[in-house]
Amino acid sequence: PRGGRYGAAMEIYNSIRLISSRVESSTEARGQEGGPSIFYRLALAVSLEHAVSYPQSNPDTCTDNPKFIDPIMRYLHYEN
Repeated sequence: PRGGRYGAAMEIYNSIRLISSRVESSTEARGQEGGPSIFYRLALAVSLEHAVSYPQSNPDTCTDNPKFIDPIMRYLHYEN
């Protein structure tokens, strides 16, 4: 993960797994023919990339005015 923040990456990944039924466990992913699903790969990528927070580039246009991009909302945006 970015910045060596393995703990933060795992917290994000586990949060994504809790809210998304499309992300299988790593054990299930290894056992699938054809490899892990696109949702597993997306959850892993978002978790690793957002282990270090990204500043929101347009916070004034958002209703809740966030300072950083929410990695879980980022994942859900692409899942849907």
